[in-house]
Amino acid sequence: MNALVVGDFKDVERDQVVKAAARADATAVFCPSVSKALTRMRACHEPPVCVLVSGEADVKQLVDGIRDEAELFSVPVLVLLARLSSDAYRAAYLAGADDVVIAADIGGFTRRLANLHQHPSNGRPAATLGRAVVASHDEESRRRLGRTLRHVGFEVSYASSIDEVIRGAQDGQKPAFAVVSGAAPVGAVASRTGLPNVANLAGIPTLFLAAEGSQLATQSDDQIADVTGKLLFFADEQAKADFKDRRVSARKLYSSICSFREVGGLQPTYGVTHNLSREGMYVRTLDAPRPQSSLWIELHAPVNGTPIHLRARAVWQRLPGSGRGVLPPGFGLRIDTEQCPPRDLEALASGYEALGA
Repeated sequence: MNALVVGDFKDVERDQVVKAAARADATAVFCPSVSKALTRMRACHEPPVCVLVSGEADVKQLVDGIRDEAELFSVPVLVLLARLSSDAYRAAYLAGADDVVIAADIGGFTRRLANLHQHPSNGRPAATLGRAVVASHDEESRRRLGRTLRHVGFEVSYASSIDEVIRGAQDGQKPAFAVVSGAAPVGAVASRTGLPNVANLAGIPTLFLAAEGSQLATQSDDQIADVTGKLLFFADEQAKADFKDRRVSARKLYSSICSFREVGGLQPTYGVTHNLSREGMYVRTLDAPRPQSSLWIELHAPVNGTPIHLRARAVWQRLPGSGRGVLPPGFGLRIDTEQCPPRDLEALASGYEALGA
């Protein structure tokens, strides 16, 4: 099992990465630049289990190059940061990275490799979640959005415009939902899930991604508005539409840096929240805690931005390659309201209510 490591590293840093990989029975293969790394991956018959890239390198160029290749599309990209920085962490996710490793917690690389080795993401799941249509004039945008949906189990069709999607629906080819690269029409408003630019056109739930946003991740409303995260949240909501009324409270898109650790632990792990309800949340990470473990989690409350500390329990986890499902790798947690500081719980509740309002 090979992990490709990209960037200019000092000898001591290389040694740390090599040892961390070896503890997961993996071999670290180094490439000094993004261009050489992409050339190597395109020439190899077997893709690496993951790519670990220095935060000093051009992460976006690397991610774009990987996602443009069908054979490499599902290879996870991890960014290695020399020191913890919220700006650097945010930049890594906005560039399209799947996860971030802090050099001070190089053991986090070992744990992520072990998870990837246990659940290799080989091949695509069967297209059993229904048909989605991706509409865009831009071929690159259309291809990336379509591959993202196909790799989580949707059958994907393509169109050049929303008008073409509507005509197809009128001819009896109505999709479960549509994703359009371009500006939303007048009347498209933020949904109750906190996801903006959603409309119902001819009975088709439709997500509009700004033309530049379909290729680049953007920041809005203090969230890490990663395009993949927005797309998968919307697709997951449509796939589970029949179950929405059974929920105690609605899930809302909320993407923000957080830290979590088992109760009493000293070393935090960092991730990005994906969705939020009154009772819990889902966190994106390749280093998910054990189910049923008690956690401390810190983050900024939605909208009001108040730093809060919560007590919670990990309920379930989704690891790469662990089967069908629309959510990105991570874990779901249930908030232990009786153990949380009351003011922090109030800040979370008021922020949740304001999302999508």
